[in-house]
Amino acid sequence: MGHIVNRTGQWEYKFGSQNIAHSLSLTSLIKIRDGSKGPITADNLDNLLAQVTVPPGSEEGECLNWVMRAVKLLAENNVVTLKSEDGLREEFSSFCAENRSYATRTKYPNVKTSEYCA
Repeated sequence: MGHIVNRTGQWEYKFGSQNIAHSLSLTSLIKIRDGSKGPITADNLDNLLAQVTVPPGSEEGECLNWVMRAVKLLAENNVVTLKSEDGLREEFSSFCAENRSYATRTKYPNVKTSEYCA
């Protein structure tokens, strides 16, 4: 999984596997790629996501902006099909905001399939 984190006062790109079973920070998962498109390796995904600009500083609210840049890059490289950038942004915002209760060690993240990306 590729994402950005802010643990030192600066955003950083991180890539690796993540245990979703007991994560307090992973509350929402939205599937944006249909597996029938064939496999994508972790190395290929990491190589693409490492190209996405990481925001400077530590301002809150940058995760969604980074994710949208990442999805656009994946679409440009035919890894995903992006049907509506605005629709996907709204879908992320509304779905994730509703999942605050999933930030516990006893629940898995709430999961859905995107209506705007495949």
